[in-house]
Amino acid sequence: MNEISKGIFDTIYLKSSKIWFLDSMVIYELKVVEQPPDGQEQVGYTYPVFKYTFHDLRTMRCQDYFSFTDTASVQCNYQLTNTETVLYRFWKYEPPFEEMYFDLGDTMIGNRKVKMIEKRKAIFSIDNYNIAGKDYTEHNNGYREILYIECGVPDNIFHINYKAEQRYPNCKVARRDGCDLQNNSRRCTENMIITSKLTENERAVFKQWSENARTTKVPAIKYTESFQRCGSAQSPLYPKDF
Repeated sequence: MNEISKGIFDTIYLKSSKIWFLDSMVIYELKVVEQPPDGQEQVGYTYPVFKYTFHDLRTMRCQDYFSFTDTASVQCNYQLTNTETVLYRFWKYEPPFEEMYFDLGDTMIGNRKVKMIEKRKAIFSIDNYNIAGKDYTEHNNGYREILYIECGVPDNIFHINYKAEQRYPNCKVARRDGCDLQNNSRRCTENMIITSKLTENERAVFKQWSENARTTKVPAIKYTESFQRCGSAQSPLYPKDF
């Protein structure tokens, strides 16, 4: 799965992060935002990878690595609690607010036919009347979210939007586009499943890292400690100059 953030009127703002998943295991590619020091001309941002995090959803065990290889060594070893953040939706997420969906017709992603729908939050006036459909732009501050639904594909643990998938049996949300058109940065985010198959190398990484999670001798630390012990300052992947 690939997540891209970009400014629609500013091509120098582009961030792309990948997530891999297999069964109940996830690997996150983590990046840091880097910009020029004070006093230097700002010509853009860079988003270097500084680590990879392996996450076993069954045990909530996480381990950090500084390279995406099956020979990499565990750098940090910790376990998430129920109150700590999972980086993406690997569960059947139910939003705390009502959502409405409006069919926009069919389109193509590559050579795949998908349904395109618009997601809106249900918004209520002070008189408790639903006004989202009547004046959506004003009450959503210009934010627009489009979902692309692909049918006839296998289910898995990853859900870009589980609520929408309930409306379409045997279908998955293959892509999500969201744009804040009134924000000064004109920022858009795209979440998309780019492939349903892992390469041999990716499978080898999952196999070894899952074994490491069971047998590692690296001392367990708190999740918050991983920011200091396995942060960008400690990573050999992180460039020291902009």
